[in-house]
Amino acid sequence: DPNDASSLSHEDVRAIYEDQHGTLWIGTWGGGLNRFDRDTGTFTHYQHDPDNPDSVNDNNIRPLYEDRAGNLWIGTDGKGVSMYDGESFTHFTTNEGLGDNYVYSILEDREGNLWFGTGAGLSKFNGKTFISISTKDGLKDNIVWAIWEDRAGAIWLSTENGIGKYNEKNGSLVVS
Repeated sequence: DPNDASSLSHEDVRAIYEDQHGTLWIGTWGGGLNRFDRDTGTFTHYQHDPDNPDSVNDNNIRPLYEDRAGNLWIGTDGKGVSMYDGESFTHFTTNEGLGDNYVYSILEDREGNLWFGTGAGLSKFNGKTFISISTKDGLKDNIVWAIWEDRAGAIWLSTENGIGKYNEKNGSLVVS
């Protein structure tokens, strides 16, 4: 209900994530981020405010992911990724080295690196800097929809033109 400040901010839901504390986070298309309180049945809204640099980066939310430190990562449609530490938002865009501001998927690997599937390939964030892998490096397509790490530590990714497997240990990229 758009007239009820404690209801879901928008009907178009694109992501749902349950964090390590059991809190449900809902990403909407047009209404930003919502935190659901299971005890009261109400929502808290986190929406982009152009006058507040500490607000979420965009109201069009795609993936949500919690890292092992408990930070919530929020992928957006053209405004990069925001990290919410429970108190404030930190933003990462192409200005900080992210491969593209359209973020479709997020994964933390066993080493603690964050991987972002973007509209310009795969970006890896080691907590300080980004590196990116794209069609220039052998990917079949730059849009990376999903990312998964296998038991051996290889990073698998899905694109609109097949899958890829990136082995960081030897820098090999296998596509099919």
